[in-house]
Amino acid sequence: MGISIFTFKQGTFVKPLGTIIKAARASNIKQLYILGTPTAFVPGDERNAFLKVFIGFLKIFLNQVYSEIIGLGQLLDDEAKDLDWTMYRLGMLSNGKGVTKAAKTLGTDDWVNSTYRPGVATWILDQIEKDNADWARQKPVLYSVKT
Repeated sequence: MGISIFTFKQGTFVKPLGTIIKAARASNIKQLYILGTPTAFVPGDERNAFLKVFIGFLKIFLNQVYSEIIGLGQLLDDEAKDLDWTMYRLGMLSNGKGVTKAAKTLGTDDWVNSTYRPGVATWILDQIEKDNADWARQKPVLYSVKT
């Protein structure tokens, strides 16, 4: 068990997501887009030194936060198999301009630990408009590159 530098109640993220999943089913909503971080591991992820240090920090000093982020991904995998959810994982956010891309795993393609807010919004809207669930039941990592 890690040391927490602030009080963080267990279930802060996971319990509300469970409620959202139930409400989506009851309302016949099929698509969910859930914000995640690179902390939510996907098989095949290649973490760079920065991410390894950052995740180690979370595990030691913010263990409950780390557990909640991991719990979000597990809840989606276990309890939302009938929904077209996508957990888009973001690195460091900024207001830069460029192209936002998605990769199946960290460390693939030209991935960098930088994501531009406007590009994230555009990516999500594009996915909703396509309505073909390119990323259904997956956890892509979004990243941005300058154009």
